[in-house]
Amino acid sequence: MNTEPLDEGQNSARDNAGRFKPGHGMGRPKGSRNKLNSAVLDQLADLTSPAVAVLRQHLNDGSLKAATYIIDRFTSPERHVAIGTTDPNAVADALAEGLITPSEGARIAGSLKTLKEASDLAELRAKMDELEDLIARMKARS
Repeated sequence: MNTEPLDEGQNSARDNAGRFKPGHGMGRPKGSRNKLNSAVLDQLADLTSPAVAVLRQHLNDGSLKAATYIIDRFTSPERHVAIGTTDPNAVADALAEGLITPSEGARIAGSLKTLKEASDLAELRAKMDELEDLIARMKARS
């Protein structure tokens, strides 16, 4: 990079090292909106009413595709499931009875596995602390 000082007459927006002075940077000001994105959003807003009318017409005609579109777009992909226990068999029973979907069952099973592993680690840590304590007492007796 060329670090020679610039002549004052060359560009007053730059400092002696050729960098832009504060407030003289290139590009859009902070917070300004992209004109292309604004135009696209305006066009989409103009389409909203006709698009909703077409969608409503498809729904009135009994279109399953239109109903699926609305359900997919406006409902949460996740739901809260209360099984009431952490017993893995209860998850399997809820899955078999159709109370939860296979993907919900997999997520619940994964969560239960993680909780079990954390519990097992805590148990192992407690046992290790007991063994260390026992070893320390045995050394103290010797």
